[in-house]
Amino acid sequence: QHITIRFIGEWLGPRVNAWLDAFGAIVLFVTLAVIAWQFVVYTGELIEENQKTWILELHYWPWWIVGASLFVVTAGLQFLVTIVQIARAFVGWTPPVDDDTPKGYEV
Repeated sequence: QHITIRFIGEWLGPRVNAWLDAFGAIVLFVTLAVIAWQFVVYTGELIEENQKTWILELHYWPWWIVGASLFVVTAGLQFLVTIVQIARAFVGWTPPVDDDTPKGYEV
């Protein structure tokens, strides 16, 4: 919803628009899953190598575990969104039209 180009989907119809949304959700999920996977791999390397900061000699890995965990959770949530988008594409669901939208706020 943040960065979408709707004119192609509107031009080709609601069914194609639903499949374009599903495709976008799949691409975003795959991207987030790859990033999360690489964060987990890198965090494992930091733990194995026991890397620390130069001056205070604090371990890097606790902070990287937090970051990697957040990316894993984000990828998991995007997976759920992707399943919903694919289901909507199969069913042919279209979002309801809100006629109460003030003028000037149409997207």
